[in-house]
Amino acid sequence: MRPSNIGGTEYRVRATTDFGEMRRVCRAFDRDDAMEQLLSYCFSEGLAVDIDTVEIAGPGGTTRAARRTSQDTDGGDLAA
Repeated sequence: MRPSNIGGTEYRVRATTDFGEMRRVCRAFDRDDAMEQLLSYCFSEGLAVDIDTVEIAGPGGTTRAARRTSQDTDGGDLAA
């Protein structure tokens, strides 16, 4: 993870955790970096994040984080 206090753009992130709604402001290089900072913070604090509730606001508007799933070549779920 890149240092959040050097350069970058201000992003506002919001998510639902196991302790309720959380809002944070961070400096990040892009939306992926803002998401990484959010997840790293939650992990360090022992918070579970509902990934479907994550919103990132910054240049270009507000976006919701999409759930990404991994599948193998024949369409089956790798986790199964």
